Amino acid sequence: MTTSITLKHRVSVSPIVRLPEHVAGLQWRRVQHADIPLLVELAHACNTVDSPWESTSANDYTLTFEEPSINLEHDSAIGLDAQGRAVAYGLVFGSPTHNTIIWVDLEGMVHPDRRGEGIGSALLAWQEERGQQFLAELDAYAPALLAVAAWDSVQSSCKLVEAHGYRSIRSWLELERSLAHALPTRPLPVGYRIESYIGNEEAARGVHNDAFRDHWGSQPVSQEEWLRDNQRGPTRTDLSFVIKAPTAEGSEAVVATIICAVPKEDWPARRCRFGYIQVVGVTSTARGRGLASALIAHALHAFKAEGLEVAVLSVDSQSLTGAVALYERLGFHTVRTSLTLVKEY
Repeated sequence: MTTSITLKHRVSVSPIVRLPEHVAGLQWRRVQHADIPLLVELAHACNTVDSPWESTSANDYTLTFEEPSINLEHDSAIGLDAQGRAVAYGLVFGSPTHNTIIWVDLEGMVHPDRRGEGIGSALLAWQEERGQQFLAELDAYAPALLAVAAWDSVQSSCKLVEAHGYRSIRSWLELERSLAHALPTRPLPVGYRIESYIGNEEAARGVHNDAFRDHWGSQPVSQEEWLRDNQRGPTRTDLSFVIKAPTAEGSEAVVATIICAVPKEDWPARRCRFGYIQVVGVTSTARGRGLASALIAHALHAFKAEGLEVAVLSVDSQSLTGAVALYERLGFHTVRTSLTLVKEY
């Protein structure tokens, strides 16, 4: 809920936020692009213990560091041991959109062999101060959150964050479906048709912003952000689609979209060739007509034709649109859960 006091007056923080010092014998400094190989090595060690199905590539870090909202000189920290190996890493990045809620994500990791030495606490304390500094610079009335994402299976991370006053307010389900079994088909209403996403990008953005207007934590996506996301990472616009519906004026309008990706770099960790459904959106006026089911069924057939073995997606466990039940009816099942833990301002 919007308040009558701006963040400048709601958040108090020192104008100078210093990196951790004298923690477990580590040397702390800002992240540089040349550190990416060190970060990949650290991420591999963490993923092996915390999330064996994930992999993190050099390209992942390159894309992250190229985000306009990230300034490594202010928003990053890396802790190195005496041999120059990365033991800890932290990043702070605020949402570029401040319409209804202001997000600041705190992303971090500590090498499994060095946990329990106070490194994670020191890193989180720095991230929180930097996040508060970001908020205190905004002349905005919207509610604000510092947010940490954690797999619920990694209890050490959850307990650390909770000990710093963060509380879990949302859970996210990761679901998957084998493409080896019979795939569903779903009919469309008369006059509706599925078309390639390519050539319909801007209309699809409008669908997304309308569809997610009432979703928790969602913010409108700008044209610049949308096009940048289309071009980055494993997104496959050729495996993405829209549904067009007839209008009263005799033309057509895009009323639903699905955006898919093929993260090949993650195949070895997951031990299968999988595709990822990133976005499924239906305009609020077109809900209840089976459009999401039809798009997902179409995408599953496209995945199989591409030689993929599994489809994966994530969903808010408390989605107001009944998305979880929809996915389960299409043959998906939950494989793991992540949490969003926040501190509110």
